[in-house]
Amino acid sequence: ARVAVASAVMGAGLWWFAGDLSEWVVSGAFERVLWLGALVTGGLTAYFGVLFAMGVRVRDFRLATQSK
Repeated sequence: ARVAVASAVMGAGLWWFAGDLSEWVVSGAFERVLWLGALVTGGLTAYFGVLFAMGVRVRDFRLATQSK
């Protein structure tokens, strides 16, 4: 459930900040690359920020090792 909430927040943020398609079409390549980088960074920050706020910690991402 926590991943679903974080994904929804990230998706809503990306949708909101991405802007209109016509803005992307008329922008230059350099501006699009910068804006896309900002969107990726913002999406990552939103996703992991929400997970952290909901109690998920770095240790929760580690793979469990199998004992013999």
